[in-house]
Amino acid sequence: MKKDLTTSSVARQNVLNNPYALSQLETHLALGGLQFEGETIFTKAQAAEILAIDERTIDRYLSGHAEEFKANGYQILKGKSLKNIKLSYVDDKDVVDILDPKAPSLGVFTFRAILNL
Repeated sequence: MKKDLTTSSVARQNVLNNPYALSQLETHLALGGLQFEGETIFTKAQAAEILAIDERTIDRYLSGHAEEFKANGYQILKGKSLKNIKLSYVDDKDVVDILDPKAPSLGVFTFRAILNL
């Protein structure tokens, strides 16, 4: 039986573990995102827009496959990391709508985690 990416976490990881392919995809897709600590990250709202899905769909994926997403770069920023990203972007007119300055935490996806979605 042939395994596909939608049903096999092993098949998904085989694709996501290729650093050359990831760098080429990131360059050619040019999805945007925010630069933070030397890496491109995406908020849930940005991920939903890129993938043309509802944020609730992302919530369902996260609740059902949390460990897989964490292994591929999804993280929840709190404390000092959250403060740093807010200081970097909240004053930017284009990003103020993406980052809620009063939010106690912020879930972010790396490019690899976006592909995992």
